[in-house]
Amino acid sequence: MMSRKWPTTLKSPYLSTSQMTKTYFRMTRGTFERVLERISTDDQLRRRIATGGREQVPLDKDLLTTLWYLGNLDTVRSNADRFNVSKSTFLDHNRRMLTV
Repeated sequence: MMSRKWPTTLKSPYLSTSQMTKTYFRMTRGTFERVLERISTDDQLRRRIATGGREQVPLDKDLLTTLWYLGNLDTVRSNADRFNVSKSTFLDHNRRMLTV
């Protein structure tokens, strides 16, 4: 199993403790890491070669946004704002994550 730190791409109080992580994302950090490892090899989720524009959203952040979306009743706008991405990015990335 690859050794990964818990995502630091999000400055969120929801990631501050294991209990809060389990409460808000519905899984433990270990489970998150295993899921991330499994999906990281999927061709649909590989990072594209950057040709300009904004930085690409890291895969760990994509997974967290999808888990939050599935586990909470927030609106798309609220979810996009929470993870600091546009609504279109949020919808596009969630669509890709849910098809894997």
